[in-house]
Amino acid sequence: AELYELLEDPGETENRIARESAIAQRLRARLQKRLSESEPANDARAVVDDGARARLQSLGYVGNRPVRAGRADEDAPDAKRLIAFHEQFQETLGRLTAGDFTEARTRSAQMLSAHPEIADVWILRGDIEVAAGRNAEAIPHYQKYLEETRALGPTADAGRLRAQYNLANALAAVGETQQALTAYRAALEIDPQHINARYNLGLTLGESGALDAAIAELERVIELDPGFPEGHYDLGYAFALRGDAAAAERHYNEALRRRPDYAQASLRLGDLLAARGGAAAALAHYERVLDLHPELPEAYMKTARAHLSGGDQQAAVEIYHRALNRFPQWNAAAVELAWILATSAEPSVRNGRQALSLARGACAHLSDPNPRCLDTLAAAYAATGNFEQAISVLERALEFVRQRGQGGRLQRILQSHLAAYRHGQPLFLES
Repeated sequence: AELYELLEDPGETENRIARESAIAQRLRARLQKRLSESEPANDARAVVDDGARARLQSLGYVGNRPVRAGRADEDAPDAKRLIAFHEQFQETLGRLTAGDFTEARTRSAQMLSAHPEIADVWILRGDIEVAAGRNAEAIPHYQKYLEETRALGPTADAGRLRAQYNLANALAAVGETQQALTAYRAALEIDPQHINARYNLGLTLGESGALDAAIAELERVIELDPGFPEGHYDLGYAFALRGDAAAAERHYNEALRRRPDYAQASLRLGDLLAARGGAAAALAHYERVLDLHPELPEAYMKTARAHLSGGDQQAAVEIYHRALNRFPQWNAAAVELAWILATSAEPSVRNGRQALSLARGACAHLSDPNPRCLDTLAAAYAATGNFEQAISVLERALEFVRQRGQGGRLQRILQSHLAAYRHGQPLFLES
């Protein structure tokens, strides 16, 4: 270690560490405190997109304290180099949290070149790649950290836990499911109470088709944190996939008790209720989501369909119009609205011209023929009395279905509509 009186000795020719050891000890303590408490630099002018912000948050860099450069090492040969390294580390964190991933990547590479002995930089390098959406590039950096710290034992557990967890997430993101499962389990060997590692292990097991194992892990998550709404929601979803509607409903309700505005829990609970005939209760859930989250397209679709199932075509039409006002390019909503307008038996709802405009616009945006869209377009032509065009469009739809081998019920429905048009009859369908 070194200590200089820079005012008297700006050239740093006399090391006073032995003569003034008490001062050195106080300065060392202050340095260690600064290293443990300092926050990364932040550039308020930078703009981070929502995807990058979510990735930064998952890594712990938004709303949480990121991984640090570490304590000052009393045995380090040059304390000044450590101070310079700490400053560079903080500057790199600042570029990362500001979304300047190119500069952060460049600085981290420089740090690795200058300080290959400080393994924490490998985690930082991996985090930079994940935040930039480059999960595949992050994987070898986390693996390098784990390799470099393998022999350090429990003293490295905090860093190894972070590296294993982030490695598992990166592997899952690129579809390396089995390797991700192994990495999640390795993280849980270090800390069996790591909620996020166990939660993501459960989700990954579910995605791999191991539904029973997924449920077991998610139940363990709920045991560790009964107030975790996402845990209850995903456990409910897993039970629904297994066919246990009662358990699914119980956990959806618990998720909503913990977070009353939980949109997906309300939507899925509505689906369960609708499936067993509780149309009114389902509609109440869908409408609540639509009120709280008008930015969710699914809420419009489910609310409109629930109104339609209940026989209220006018209400369904109004919801679809609201959806298209908010999402003008939403073809699926345009097709469903056009179908109602073209086929409704209610004079106050039926509007062939508007249906034709909507269906034409939706079908024009499709690169390949879509039987549902073409069927709607044909119905709109028929509703305006243009049966020649209706027949032509529906023949195209049938040819496409035959070429794709999509016979059966769909083909029979299209053929029945075609027969009606050949007899000069438009469609009039009840709700």
